Amino acid sequence: MSSNRGASALRGCGCGIGYYDTATVPLSNFAWVYDGSVRIADGGLYTWCITSSDGSRLTVNGRIVVNNDGIHAALQQCAPVQLQPGLAVVKVEGFQAVGKVQMALTLSGPDTDNHKILPESEIYQKASGGGIGWRVRVYAAAELLVKMPDMLDMGRLDILGDTHVKTIHVEDAADFDDLVAGVCAVCRKGHYCPGAFPTSNTNPKALEMQCPERRFSTHVGATTMSECNACRPGHFGRDSKDCTRCPQDRYCPGGDSVLHCPPGSVTNGTGKQSIAHCMCDQGYQVRVSSMVKWDCVACRKRHYCATVGGDPQVCPGNADSPEGSTSAAACACDAGQYDVGSSCKECSAGYYCVGDGTRSFCGPDAASAESSTSVQACAADDIQVFTDVYEGSLPTCTLMECHNVWLGTLMKTCTHLSTCRGVTMDSGTYYGWGCLAVGLKACLNQLTVSTDAIPKTFYAKRMDVQPRDSVAMMRKMHLPIPACPHVGQPVVLHAFCNPHSHFRASAWKGILYKGTWDVISATAGGGCDDDLRLCTDSGCNLPSNALASLDIPPNLEVDIL
Repeated sequence: MSSNRGASALRGCGCGIGYYDTATVPLSNFAWVYDGSVRIADGGLYTWCITSSDGSRLTVNGRIVVNNDGIHAALQQCAPVQLQPGLAVVKVEGFQAVGKVQMALTLSGPDTDNHKILPESEIYQKASGGGIGWRVRVYAAAELLVKMPDMLDMGRLDILGDTHVKTIHVEDAADFDDLVAGVCAVCRKGHYCPGAFPTSNTNPKALEMQCPERRFSTHVGATTMSECNACRPGHFGRDSKDCTRCPQDRYCPGGDSVLHCPPGSVTNGTGKQSIAHCMCDQGYQVRVSSMVKWDCVACRKRHYCATVGGDPQVCPGNADSPEGSTSAAACACDAGQYDVGSSCKECSAGYYCVGDGTRSFCGPDAASAESSTSVQACAADDIQVFTDVYEGSLPTCTLMECHNVWLGTLMKTCTHLSTCRGVTMDSGTYYGWGCLAVGLKACLNQLTVSTDAIPKTFYAKRMDVQPRDSVAMMRKMHLPIPACPHVGQPVVLHAFCNPHSHFRASAWKGILYKGTWDVISATAGGGCDDDLRLCTDSGCNLPSNALASLDIPPNLEVDIL
């Protein structure tokens, strides 16, 4: 007969079809403890032996006498123990990692005529009372056991059964099944359960049978192999005859289901069966508040996530990185700091740090404050004489002494040259190809865009008005025009007459004397506004159309001849 569906699995009856008996121990990673008391009639030397696969341990009267620990095949170890008449308190512990399980306890001595026997326990004790025989408890471990767990560890294992036996003699895992109380559980997906007695005429235990390779049952409670008609997990398709391997970054729980991993998570290869195979991709990490490895968010700032499924790594020192960084290369020091290998350090005085992890020297003739962020923070000793900068342009000045040099050194050289109008350097650098620019009158008047592949910056040298400076240059440098004394001849504009031509009223020629340069516009043209005639006594010729373009101030006397 069979039991009611879901009822306890009892001796003499079994679970119905679609159910299986849970009274089994796992084939690996379980442990056991036997406790009892052996009656010793004649005192003397007794030999205790334990045989086990994997490890075991024997304790007599509170003292470990045999330690047969570790993962190994069936191995027997023995120890002699001097015993007095009475009850000897005995404990046998053991565990099974993988492979075939064995456990046996034998005793030989005066009471056995020195023949090995399987000793019986006269009595055992436990909190709820005692009994006759060996008390045995069976535990399951969630992780691989590699050595004998102590009693504290036992408290963290799952207990499968607690009963008693006559002797300690186990030859395979099925021998432990009778020690575990079970219930009738519904057959799981991927299995079929024909019920108790169809499995065996002599064993009423209903087994859960796994579907054959490449086949799967997609519902619980399957009763026959014919219900294993779907693709097994890790594959998908219409039926078990047409299955495709589950693609990358998806999981297939069986049948025709193909499910995407959650956002930010991927799989390590194809053929994955469940969401548990999804893990955070590079640049992602498990959400701090989450307990599952597929709940992913972008790798947080100041960290990087370089491996699939790996933990976020902190950027070295106080380096920064954006969200979603995938490598340590994304960790960069802030501007004003530089990388010293394991941390970021404040930029030293005399250097500038743009935030790329390096620091740059201002040069032997320049200085900067700590934590400087750009080359503009570098100041040469003589920088005050360079009051104007034209970036991205080159002057039409004559360039001389062009070579690789520090900008500060170049400025220092220019400071002591009266003919030097300024210096040029590659833009944004403090060391490189630099040139001295010397005194043509159009030096600052006609700046032109550089055709050089490397942009240049022209540092114009100005500190005060030089005797031969031009008004045009002074205006360009935003310097005040000197007030030259109004002496000498007035402005003279007269009709230009060619000895070989007639007088033309629209043709004028002018002569301007010193004291008039502060009002002459550059549009007047000619040589009246150059480096040579500032506050001089000599005049200059104006073009014939000067009367139309010349802005003569009202307080200046003008004679038209």
